[in-house]
Amino acid sequence: ASSARQLIEFNEKHAGKTAIVLSDYRSEINKLLRDNRELNSVFPLRIHIPAFDIADLEDLVFFKLDQDGYRIDKGAYDIIMKELRRIAREAKEGSLAETDKYIGNILDKVETRRAQKFLSGNFTQEIDEYEDVITKSDVIA
Repeated sequence: ASSARQLIEFNEKHAGKTAIVLSDYRSEINKLLRDNRELNSVFPLRIHIPAFDIADLEDLVFFKLDQDGYRIDKGAYDIIMKELRRIAREAKEGSLAETDKYIGNILDKVETRRAQKFLSGNFTQEIDEYEDVITKSDVIA
């Protein structure tokens, strides 16, 4: 309630001079507005950004992996797509953050695999043609 009061007072003091963006899960923003009815008149315009769909998440993943110079073998691709479908279905508003975390975990596994190969002495100066390929073992949890 004190946050709501601060927003109302800030808006009264700076009316017409600022824009206020409230960012959170849609359900949390709706709860804030329900619990503090006077905010409805202070913030009459609302734009809800929809959750990312599977195509958005796929673009994100493959852009990131391509940007970092990685290729993906067929087995890994199938597993990645299955996980992206799960994220899009279950994570909803948190899908972007969860997808980013998923990509990070994959890249961590690839880098760990490469480091282990290097430390074992099986890594030459030239990168093996499969070193930049994300494999099924890199994407299995």
